[in-house]
Amino acid sequence: TRGELIVTGRKSAFLKRRGYRFGPEVIESAALRIAAVADCRASNEGDGVLLQVVVQPGSSIRDLGSHLRATLPAYAVPDRIQEVESIARTPSGKIKRGHG
Repeated sequence: TRGELIVTGRKSAFLKRRGYRFGPEVIESAALRIAAVADCRASNEGDGVLLQVVVQPGSSIRDLGSHLRATLPAYAVPDRIQEVESIARTPSGKIKRGHG
């Protein structure tokens, strides 16, 4: 290939919903304000938004949905909240945002 440069990159980590495009950190920051949330990761899930949550031992995230609805704009409220054991992170400590 003479004089050509082909750039490939990672897929966007932005969440897309109802015509809005926003960073997952908007949701994660709101969720982490709840003491019961130890860690979390927001991502696209089909046409919706999924929030995966690591719950503090002995705690409950029963009120997390209502907290997010009261705190976030309607387009940013996750469609589904899923409890998980851990959130995958890179060696530098950032949340892994891989797709597919």
